[in-house]
Amino acid sequence: MSKWAGIAANAALGLIFPYVLAGVVLLVYGFMQPAERIDQIFGILIAAGYTGLVAAVNWITLRGQAAAAVWQGLFLNALAWSAACALTLYIQRYGLL
Repeated sequence: MSKWAGIAANAALGLIFPYVLAGVVLLVYGFMQPAERIDQIFGILIAAGYTGLVAAVNWITLRGQAAAAVWQGLFLNALAWSAACALTLYIQRYGLL
């Protein structure tokens, strides 16, 4: 796949990360009461699924490239993910949506 597809996919995953993080924390640790075991299991499964999705996107978009291109792609993907995550947090903080 192209470099831009990986950047776009990581940006999309970065946009939803704050929501995934908040949901996982609430499921694993509970809200206003201790979490039940099934809620903790669902929270851990959601976190593992999101992590696996990020890893799969990076593996699919970067496979078959030279080592230098892989490191450059990982850097650009991480930069896109971080910028999208920061944008979501900024939008949440200042209520732009």
